[in-house]
Formats: sequence, structure tokens, C-alpha cells
Amino acid sequence: MPGLFGSLARLWRERKAVTFAPGFWEALRPPAKSGATVNATSALECTTALACVQAIACGVAMLPLDIYRPREGGGRDVATDEPLWEFFAGQPNEWQTWPEWIETTLMHAVLCGDGISFINRPNPRGPIRELIPLVPGRVSIEQRQGYDLLYHLVRADGRSMSVGSEQVFHLRAPSWNAYSGLDATKVAREAIGLALATEEAHARLAGRESGAVFRHKRPKADRLREAIGAGCAMDRCNPARS
Repeated sequence: MPGLFGSLARLWRERKAVTFAPGFWEALRPPAKSGATVNATSALECTTALACVQAIACGVAMLPLDIYRPREGGGRDVATDEPLWEFFAGQPNEWQTWPEWIETTLMHAVLCGDGISFINRPNPRGPIRELIPLVPGRVSIEQRQGYDLLYHLVRADGRSMSVGSEQVFHLRAPSWNAYSGLDATKVAREAIGLALATEEAHARLAGRESGAVFRHKRPKADRLREAIGAGCAMDRCNPARS
């Protein structure tokens, strides 16, 4: 077994050069103390976590997306002559609208700490063609000695690539190390795990069919009422007892 754990530790240190399925490293995460497995997928099965994520993501996605230029003397004007105006007037990619892209990016950032999209353009300074959202687990962030950031991406075909910060859009959640957001499925793992375990326990209890037969003795008041009623009936039937 030491050889196995040693190999896994080596792969973790060298994970930038090794390509695995997005859920590989999540599978190695130990469960919460409640016994529930907490990751980005299972956390969305928690009603409270799902409601919080949807409230933030859907609320921001409903806001208008425009580019404004400040006006001299105060106020602002829509900057329709800006190079990015045409891009924002269309779609971020071929399969999403802007509200959908914003919802996806915010869900990734709120739940996993980082909402990252690859900026597809002909050169690092060229016009933006599309924004391709990256699922958490397919990207890792490295801060180099010069404090610049390097993003290691896993493409849909399984191949990996490394790009600089100028080639990604990065929406960062509150951060401790200043370059990657806090992962809620890690820092709030016990609370989410307890909620998942509680929901599962109550669901199992509600769906269980009881085969037991319950008996209880009649209270003394019921027996006394029956005795008084029987005595009254005998008095009416036998006048001699009146």
C-alpha cells in the first residue's frame, strides 16, 4: 500500500502534466463526518445550497449587459462604437446566450470558487471570437515566482494546454491566497454533508412501510363510562330497582 499512496502523491504533485477525468481527484476526497460525499455535483442535491446558488446566478443574469462611456459633466452613454459592443450584442459562444453564460460562470464561482472561461481569439491581443466556459476540475491555477498566473486547462478532447491570464476570463470568489477563490464544497463540507445526510435520513423514513401492529389499552374513563351506561340501562328495564 505505501507504493500505491506514494504513486498517488506523486501524481498529485505532477497533476499539471497528467490528464484525468474531471471527477478523478474529487473521488479521492474523503467524505464528510456525516458520511456524505460532498463535491460540486452532490452539493447541488442539497436544497439549501441549490437555492442559494440559483438566487445569486439567476439574479445577476437578469441584469442588462451593456457598455457605457462616462459623459462629461456627469451621466453616461451606451458606447455602441466600442470594439466589444458587437461581441456583447451577439452570443458568447455558439450554444449559449449571455444570460446562460453568466448563470454558468456565477454558479461555478459561487460553488467552487472560480468561474473561468477560455477566451478564443486569433492571438493574445486580437478580437474576441467566443468565451468557452470551463467546468471546475478541468482547470488549475499556478502562481509563478513573478506573481503572474498560469492556467492549466484540459480541453474537451482530453488534451491539456497552459495559457496566461490574458487568455482567460476569471471570475473569482472571495479568496484567501489572492489568486483562486474559496471552494465552498471544501470550506463548508461538514455543513453541506450534514444537510445531505439529514435529507436522506428523512426521505428513507418517509418512504419506509411499517409492518408493525400497535395495540393500546382503553383508558379507565372509557371503561367507567361503559359501566355507568350499562347500569342506567338496567335501572330502566327493572322498575323494582328504582
